[in-house]
Amino acid sequence: MISFSRYHWSLVCAVVLFFTACSPARKAIKEPLKEQGAAFLFEKLKSTKPVFHSLSTRASIDIKTDENSISLKAQVRIKKDSAIWMSFSPLLGIEAVRLLLTPDSVKFIDRLNKNYFIGTYGFFSEFYQVNFDYDMIESILLGADFNSYDEGEMKAGIDHLQYTLATANRRKIRRFVRSHADAQRVLLQNLWLDPESFKIIRLKLKEANRDSRRLDVEYDSYTSMENGDLIPQNIMINISAEKNIRLKLKQTKLEVNTSLSFPFNIPSSYNAIHFNEQ
Repeated sequence: MISFSRYHWSLVCAVVLFFTACSPARKAIKEPLKEQGAAFLFEKLKSTKPVFHSLSTRASIDIKTDENSISLKAQVRIKKDSAIWMSFSPLLGIEAVRLLLTPDSVKFIDRLNKNYFIGTYGFFSEFYQVNFDYDMIESILLGADFNSYDEGEMKAGIDHLQYTLATANRRKIRRFVRSHADAQRVLLQNLWLDPESFKIIRLKLKEANRDSRRLDVEYDSYTSMENGDLIPQNIMINISAEKNIRLKLKQTKLEVNTSLSFPFNIPSSYNAIHFNEQ
């Protein structure tokens, strides 16, 4: 059995994956906004969800933790609702970490230390005190609302010429529940929406009764794809938990609906990383 702590920093590199996903800056809105109801704003938000089948992009990523900072390059491939594949390299260009997420599993290869991990999303809770699932990760990458959670209790508002949508007590829809953690998770969410596109400008998220664990995401700009989808270009992420992580991502060379592969071959000489999943 491999001691997990020896590989902490390379795993931080892997964690970056779940937030990555050229338009001009947003237009300045000077006129007062018309008040809108929560149901109207929620329907507008849902209507902005990307409809592509596949997405590929390249990204530059700056990561800062309480102890370290690092800059990486990444290749990102997404098959919507099915898989997220990422390859991370330092500036020299040699792959360091490869990661593959599916709705049921988390897999990564650490080429620096010649080991690999295959397990569940309990990995993120165990080592980073954040309870992510596939839907959350893909939605954050795409600047979209969560697909597998109910509406909860919604309240609309206006803040600095942006629409706001606060949702409390969001729970995972029964058919998407895959674990005890899924069934128990209750989300408190605040969204700031662009008044013209109704895309997410900022997301603040925490779990009920877990005030020390917070996620704050800001989307600086979106790029319009040939199929009409708006995809985030610049993303800032702050994770506040026992281990604080700040990420700055810039995505380029975005393409939709191209033929993609998701290679994930583990060399026979690599060692498995284990931990006690709950």
